[in-house]
Amino acid sequence: ARASFGDQKLQAGDIPGGLAQFQLAMSEAPSDMSDRLFTEVIARIPMNLFLRGQREASIEAARRVEALAKLNPTRLLAVTQFYLGIEDVKEANRLAELTVQNAPEVASAHQALGAARHIALRLEDAEAEYAKAVTLNPKLSSAKLSLADLKRASAKSEEALVLYREVLAA
Repeated sequence: ARASFGDQKLQAGDIPGGLAQFQLAMSEAPSDMSDRLFTEVIARIPMNLFLRGQREASIEAARRVEALAKLNPTRLLAVTQFYLGIEDVKEANRLAELTVQNAPEVASAHQALGAARHIALRLEDAEAEYAKAVTLNPKLSSAKLSLADLKRASAKSEEALVLYREVLAA
Protein backbone atom coordinates (compact mmCIF):
# COMPACT_ATOMS: atom_id res chain seq x y z
CA ALA A 1 0.00 0.00 0.00
CA ARG A 2 2.83 2.39 0.81
CA ALA A 3 4.55 1.70 -2.52
CA SER A 4 1.31 2.29 -4.40
CA PHE A 5 0.67 5.51 -2.49
CA GLY A 6 4.23 6.63 -3.17
CA ASP A 7 3.72 6.02 -6.86
CA GLN A 8 0.52 8.08 -6.79
CA LYS A 9 2.31 10.93 -5.03
CA LEU A 10 5.12 10.92 -7.59
CA GLN A 11 2.60 10.93 -10.43
CA ALA A 12 0.90 13.93 -8.83
CA GLY A 13 4.23 15.77 -8.64
CA ASP A 14 4.70 15.39 -4.88
CA ILE A 15 8.31 14.18 -5.02
CA PRO A 16 9.08 14.47 -1.27
CA GLY A 17 5.81 12.75 -0.37
CA GLY A 18 6.39 9.97 -2.88
CA LEU A 19 9.96 9.40 -1.73
CA ALA A 20 8.80 9.27 1.88
CA GLN A 21 6.17 6.65 1.08
CA PHE A 22 8.71 4.51 -0.78
CA GLN A 23 11.07 4.80 2.17
CA LEU A 24 8.29 3.65 4.49
CA ALA A 25 7.43 0.76 2.17
CA MET A 26 11.00 -0.49 2.37
CA SER A 27 11.44 0.09 6.10
CA GLU A 28 8.08 -1.47 7.00
CA ALA A 29 8.45 -4.49 4.72
CA PRO A 30 8.20 -7.59 6.90
CA SER A 31 11.42 -9.57 7.25
CA ASP A 32 9.51 -12.74 6.36
CA MET A 33 7.87 -11.31 3.23
CA SER A 34 7.21 -13.65 0.33
CA ASP A 35 9.43 -13.68 -2.73
CA ARG A 36 6.41 -12.51 -4.70
CA LEU A 37 5.93 -9.42 -2.52
CA PHE A 38 9.63 -8.72 -2.78
CA THR A 39 9.92 -9.11 -6.55
CA GLU A 40 6.60 -7.54 -7.54
CA VAL A 41 6.60 -4.59 -5.14
CA ILE A 42 9.78 -3.90 -3.17
CA ALA A 43 12.30 -4.65 -5.94
CA ARG A 44 10.40 -2.43 -8.38
CA ILE A 45 10.77 0.68 -6.26
CA PRO A 46 14.25 1.59 -7.58
CA MET A 47 13.20 1.41 -11.24
CA ASN A 48 10.02 3.34 -10.50
CA LEU A 49 12.13 6.11 -8.99
CA PHE A 50 14.67 5.98 -11.82
CA LEU A 51 11.99 6.27 -14.51
CA ARG A 52 10.56 9.30 -12.72
CA GLY A 53 13.89 11.10 -12.86
CA GLN A 54 14.97 10.31 -9.30
CA ARG A 55 18.31 8.67 -10.11
CA GLU A 56 20.02 9.31 -6.78
CA ALA A 57 16.99 8.12 -4.83
CA SER A 58 16.72 5.05 -7.08
CA ILE A 59 20.34 4.02 -6.37
CA GLU A 60 19.81 4.50 -2.64
CA ALA A 61 16.60 2.47 -2.83
CA ALA A 62 18.39 -0.30 -4.73
CA ARG A 63 20.96 -0.53 -1.93
CA ARG A 64 18.20 -0.77 0.65
CA VAL A 65 16.35 -3.38 -1.40
CA GLU A 66 19.56 -5.39 -1.79
CA ALA A 67 19.91 -5.47 1.99
CA LEU A 68 16.38 -6.88 2.21
CA ALA A 69 17.25 -9.60 -0.32
CA LYS A 70 19.39 -11.41 2.26
CA LEU A 71 21.33 -13.46 -0.31
CA ASN A 72 18.11 -15.04 -1.60
CA PRO A 73 18.86 -15.77 -5.30
CA THR A 74 15.38 -14.85 -6.54
CA ARG A 75 15.55 -11.54 -4.72
CA LEU A 76 19.14 -10.79 -5.72
CA LEU A 77 18.19 -11.36 -9.35
CA ALA A 78 15.34 -8.88 -9.01
CA VAL A 79 17.78 -6.21 -7.82
CA THR A 80 20.28 -7.22 -10.51
CA GLN A 81 17.58 -6.56 -13.13
CA PHE A 82 17.40 -2.96 -11.95
CA TYR A 83 21.12 -2.46 -12.46
CA LEU A 84 20.98 -4.19 -15.84
CA GLY A 85 18.06 -1.94 -16.81
CA ILE A 86 20.00 1.23 -16.05
CA GLU A 87 23.20 -0.33 -17.46
CA ASP A 88 25.20 0.04 -14.27
CA VAL A 89 27.66 -2.67 -15.27
CA LYS A 90 29.69 -2.61 -12.08
CA GLU A 91 26.73 -3.18 -9.77
CA ALA A 92 24.96 -5.60 -12.11
CA ASN A 93 28.11 -7.69 -12.41
CA ARG A 94 28.71 -7.62 -8.64
CA LEU A 95 25.20 -8.80 -7.81
CA ALA A 96 25.06 -11.36 -10.60
CA GLU A 97 28.38 -12.83 -9.45
CA LEU A 98 27.09 -12.95 -5.87
CA THR A 99 23.96 -14.74 -7.06
CA VAL A 100 25.96 -17.28 -9.09
CA GLN A 101 28.18 -17.92 -6.05
CA ASN A 102 25.12 -18.55 -3.86
CA ALA A 103 23.11 -20.47 -6.46
CA PRO A 104 25.37 -21.90 -9.18
CA GLU A 105 22.57 -24.20 -10.34
CA VAL A 106 20.17 -21.33 -11.16
CA ALA A 107 20.11 -20.71 -14.91
CA SER A 108 18.72 -17.19 -14.61
CA ALA A 109 21.68 -16.22 -12.40
CA HIS A 110 24.07 -17.19 -15.19
CA GLN A 111 21.88 -15.38 -17.69
CA ALA A 112 22.05 -12.20 -15.58
CA LEU A 113 25.82 -12.52 -15.29
CA GLY A 114 25.99 -13.03 -19.05
CA ALA A 115 23.93 -9.89 -19.58
CA ALA A 116 26.19 -7.86 -17.27
CA ARG A 117 29.25 -9.08 -19.10
CA HIS A 118 27.55 -8.45 -22.45
CA ILE A 119 26.87 -4.82 -21.53
CA ALA A 120 30.50 -4.51 -20.41
CA LEU A 121 31.55 -5.89 -23.82
CA ARG A 122 33.24 -8.89 -22.23
CA LEU A 123 31.74 -10.92 -25.03
CA GLU A 124 33.56 -14.23 -24.55
CA ASP A 125 32.66 -14.22 -20.85
CA ALA A 126 29.07 -13.30 -21.72
CA GLU A 127 28.87 -16.15 -24.23
CA ALA A 128 30.16 -18.61 -21.61
CA GLU A 129 27.56 -17.48 -19.06
CA TYR A 130 24.70 -17.63 -21.57
CA ALA A 131 25.87 -21.12 -22.56
CA LYS A 132 25.88 -22.17 -18.90
CA ALA A 133 22.34 -20.80 -18.50
CA VAL A 134 21.16 -22.76 -21.55
CA THR A 135 22.87 -25.91 -20.28
CA LEU A 136 21.11 -25.56 -16.93
CA ASN A 137 17.76 -24.75 -18.53
CA PRO A 138 17.47 -25.55 -22.25
CA LYS A 139 14.00 -23.95 -22.32
CA LEU A 140 15.35 -20.51 -21.34
CA SER A 141 14.68 -18.87 -24.70
CA SER A 142 15.97 -15.42 -23.79
CA ALA A 143 19.38 -16.82 -22.82
CA LYS A 144 19.40 -18.95 -25.95
CA LEU A 145 18.65 -15.88 -28.11
CA SER A 146 21.43 -13.89 -26.44
CA LEU A 147 23.82 -16.77 -26.96
CA ALA A 148 22.79 -17.05 -30.61
CA ASP A 149 23.28 -13.31 -31.12
CA LEU A 150 26.80 -13.48 -29.69
CA LYS A 151 27.65 -16.51 -31.80
CA ARG A 152 26.37 -14.74 -34.93
CA ALA A 153 28.38 -11.62 -34.05
CA SER A 154 31.54 -13.70 -33.68
CA ALA A 155 31.09 -15.33 -37.10
CA LYS A 156 29.76 -18.62 -35.73
CA SER A 157 26.76 -18.48 -38.03
CA GLU A 158 25.99 -22.19 -38.12
CA GLU A 159 25.98 -22.47 -34.32
CA ALA A 160 23.80 -19.37 -34.12
CA LEU A 161 21.38 -20.75 -36.70
CA VAL A 162 20.90 -23.95 -34.70
CA LEU A 163 20.03 -21.90 -31.61
CA TYR A 164 17.68 -19.59 -33.52
CA ARG A 165 15.86 -22.61 -34.95
CA GLU A 166 15.50 -24.14 -31.47
CA VAL A 167 13.95 -20.92 -30.20
CA LEU A 168 11.65 -20.72 -33.20
CA ALA A 169 10.57 -24.35 -32.72
CA ALA A 170 9.82 -23.69 -29.07
